[in-house]
Amino acid sequence: MISIVVVYNNEYGLNEILLKSLRDQTAKFEIIKLDNTKNRFKSAAEALNYGGNQAKGKYIMFVHQDVELDSKSWLEKVELILDSIPTLGIAGVVGMSEKGKTNE
Repeated sequence: MISIVVVYNNEYGLNEILLKSLRDQTAKFEIIKLDNTKNRFKSAAEALNYGGNQAKGKYIMFVHQDVELDSKSWLEKVELILDSIPTLGIAGVVGMSEKGKTNE
């Protein structure tokens, strides 16, 4: 299971982009939403560490509120890939084209 940690300052963006793309995922996941609309956290590191400490999944995915997963099986595929790496430490994804218009 992947624990998804998101620090947000725009609830509309969170709901309409990230959470909307998570609704129909085929994999089980945990979502840890950290509301920073009132500057509760002093830094991104403080917020992400707080969320990471709450995570119960095998993997932790730190993600921005405006990220859209491009398929319903995205989390499932990622978990399979991560499980296949015997010496995994940290992995990352960059998902925007050079033109910044698409993640294809």
